[in-house]
Parts: sequence; structure tokens; C-alpha cells
Amino acid sequence: RSTLFPYTTLFRSGRRGKTKYRFRAFLGKDYITGKQQRVFKSGFDTKREAEKAYLELTTTHKPTEKSKATFKQVYEIWLETYRLGVKESTLIQKERLFEKHILPTFGEMKLLEITPPLIQQFINQQYQIATTADSRFSALKRVLTFARKQGYIYQNPAELTDLPKIPQTEENDNFYTKAELEEFLSLCEEKLPYMWQVFFRLLAYTGIRKGEALALTWDDIDRSEEHTSELQSRSAIS
Repeated sequence: RSTLFPYTTLFRSGRRGKTKYRFRAFLGKDYITGKQQRVFKSGFDTKREAEKAYLELTTTHKPTEKSKATFKQVYEIWLETYRLGVKESTLIQKERLFEKHILPTFGEMKLLEITPPLIQQFINQQYQIATTADSRFSALKRVLTFARKQGYIYQNPAELTDLPKIPQTEENDNFYTKAELEEFLSLCEEKLPYMWQVFFRLLAYTGIRKGEALALTWDDIDRSEEHTSELQSRSAIS
């Protein structure tokens, strides 16, 4: 409820108090934050001045409409839900991804201004400069999907784009040559703790996967035969 009423204040000059007017106005609900918007204004010499200011404020102000929401506003709402279901380390990584790669381009844009051609241009640029372009596109698309489900947009523009096809590298490019392997193991001895020296040497000379190496226990080692029993693989833990 909006109210208009007089109040008395004392000036620092020491003069006698004068009657001033102030008002409190309810401006509706912000569709982005869901919070009620209330404004308090004071310092008017006459009731007429206060009424005029009140009318100007209440007739010109409009709550933020969903269609005027920016990408960053919706991202922050999405983030509050996302943080409830992930580990803190995952959350930090996701926030860094948005802050460094996505918000600089889309943050201040209204959702309705984000079009398929604009996203396509962003994707193409990312694929030219980053090997993690897939994760950036996925993050962008995820927030836009959230925006569609929440009624901010009617269609996700990211769904109308195409991911560039990256040429496949030759299989041999994934392997060290003998000289490269020797150089790598030499650097491991210089730079890494002994545990990691053993780890990489084990991978190099046995051909087992890192998950299999991390799953090894002393029970897997048959010292009399100098070989390992069947390896049980598990996910690598960093």
C-alpha cells in the first residue's frame, strides 16, 4: 500500500523544524528476483510536490519483465539451483568458465537479443581458439534451456545451431616416440616426486591404463613370477 504523510525534521542550521512530506510506494513484484519493490522518498516542502513525485514514480516505473531479462540475471538464478547439486570444486570451475568465456559476450544482453546466428558465430570463434569449446557451448546452452523452461524465452536459440566438425588427427599423433618418452621420463625424475616417477614409468613400460595403475595393490603383484595378476580398473582420482 502506498502512503503519503507529513513529518517534521530539524535542520542542522539550528532553525526551527519545518513540516516536510514523504511517501512510501509499492511498485509491484520484480519478475526476475521475485522480490517486492518498495521505494521511500522524503524531503518535499509541500504535499503537492510529494504527490507529483509519487505520481511520476508510480506511472513511469515498470517491474522488470521476463522478456527484458538479461542473460546474466537468468544465469545467476540458474546458478543458485545448480550449486545445490554439485561439489564446491565443480561449482568453482563452472563459475570460472562463465565469468571468463561466456558472460563477457552474453552477460549484459537481453535474452531476446541472443539469436542463433549470434551463438553460431560465438561457437565458431571458440572452436578456432580453444580445445574446450564443447564445454563452453554446453554451459551456454544449459542456461538458455533453463530460461526456456522458466518462461523467459519461448525457444532455446542454441538448439538451432551446429557444432563445427573437428578434423580427426592421425592415430600415431597420440604416441610418444622412443626419444620423446626418454625425455619425458627424464623430466619426471627431475621435476616430480618419486611416487609420480614410478607411476609414469609403470604406464610407459607396461601399457596399462591410468585407472588400472591406480587400482593396483600389493596383492596384485606375484613377486615369484614377477608379473601382475589381472588388473581391476577404477576411475582415476586426482
